[in-house]
Amino acid sequence: MFPNQFAKVYICLPVEEDPGKELEYPVRVTEVAKNAFATEVPFDKNGYPIRLKTGFSSRVIFYHEDNMYRFEAELIGHKSDNIDLYVWKRPADKDIVKIQRRSYFRVPVSLDGKMSIEGQMKNIVVVDLSGGGLAFRDREKVLEKNQQVQGSLFIPLKNGTDREVLFIASVRRVLLEEQFFRFGLEFIKISESDRDRIIQHCLTRQREIRQRLM
Repeated sequence: MFPNQFAKVYICLPVEEDPGKELEYPVRVTEVAKNAFATEVPFDKNGYPIRLKTGFSSRVIFYHEDNMYRFEAELIGHKSDNIDLYVWKRPADKDIVKIQRRSYFRVPVSLDGKMSIEGQMKNIVVVDLSGGGLAFRDREKVLEKNQQVQGSLFIPLKNGTDREVLFIASVRRVLLEEQFFRFGLEFIKISESDRDRIIQHCLTRQREIRQRLM
């Protein structure tokens, strides 16, 4: 599975002001060859082209039917065909990863987060996480079912820093468990690059749990 010509893909680029974050830039695939493919040059929010140097590596995200795919691509050249284009090294088929968006798996975690509730920022500890949502506990019933909230959580990175993931979520479950309320939230707005980071963290966490049980 690889994007066809004229398909839309998302180039994930780091934010200069915050290297731990990425933004997704939609571009069209203009050419597809055996070992390379070309895309439009992405533009920033001010309408200026984003200039990348040969050798730059980026995550690329695309969709097919109900699945999200991702792969790493290296920029190998520039060309012009009425418009400026970037030429990328095409990955091997085995390096294209498919994530079924309807089958997110949950893992127990302990991650810091915060949430805006009635105009006040509240610190939370996320106890359950998946690519589709999260759960946290509180002694007070701070949310109601179907309520929408804005928040963020902090995903640890390999370099020892944390990546803040922003989201808007809807409260799907409110349960009372041993004097604590447990709130289950479903993400309704989150960047796919951030969702992908969450999924990668869940995979890492799943491996850690399996190793402990061995």
